Amino acid sequence: MAKNPPKKNTPGSRADERATTAAKREARREKAARQAAALKKAQQARQRKERLLVGGIVGAVLLVIVGVVAWQISRNSGPVAIPDNATDKYGVAVGKADAETQVDIYADFLCPACKTFEGATDEPLSQLAEAGTARVVYNPVSILNEYSDRAANAFAVVLDTAGADVALEFQRALFAEQPGEGGAMPDDDWLIDLAVESGAKESEIRDDIEDMKYEKWVKEATQEAERRGLRGTPTIFINDTQLEPQEALTQIQQLAQASGGSGEEDTN
Repeated sequence: MAKNPPKKNTPGSRADERATTAAKREARREKAARQAAALKKAQQARQRKERLLVGGIVGAVLLVIVGVVAWQISRNSGPVAIPDNATDKYGVAVGKADAETQVDIYADFLCPACKTFEGATDEPLSQLAEAGTARVVYNPVSILNEYSDRAANAFAVVLDTAGADVALEFQRALFAEQPGEGGAMPDDDWLIDLAVESGAKESEIRDDIEDMKYEKWVKEATQEAERRGLRGTPTIFINDTQLEPQEALTQIQQLAQASGGSGEEDTN
């Protein structure tokens, strides 16, 4: 059988192949260019979307910050709510106004030393006040943490709604049930329950305790105490003389004994 002779590459056929190859390369370049353009467009769209998203988040955060600042300014710029039955020096007084002895006590409801002092002096001070020998002014302050703020505010709420006797009973309960400084702090419900157990009415105190109605009053009370010389708690003045707690306790016990009382807390 005769074989077909091989095809010869003629100048025309080689030119056609080169043209075809060039056309394919050009097509690939155009395709790559289109893909690159599409990728760039998608990337630009994604970046625009990200900028809009970030801008929206930043805008929302700024709105929240502005709102919080405005609320805080409004809260701080309003008038100070003053509880009924409080003295003009941010305390609650028991005993005759013209008593021979004036005792001023500044205490933080979270302060362990204040708890100890209150437990040791509650009975003799009550005796002195009832006898008309001394006027005792209890001044709540807040120098430790946010529980101190909330407890002092709750005390002011009870003073306002239930009067001095119930407020002082609540004060005793706050010290008796004092939480540890390093542990979890009781919530508002706990304060409300303790106030109710002391004689307050929940319907009259809940909103004001939760809303921190007397927060600014507590702050001003603390500032007033600092102006007078408060550096820690308890701070005690007897007839305008500042005394160390142990020295004050000794004088209070001596005064109680002189007025006919035991001068010592009944531990039975």
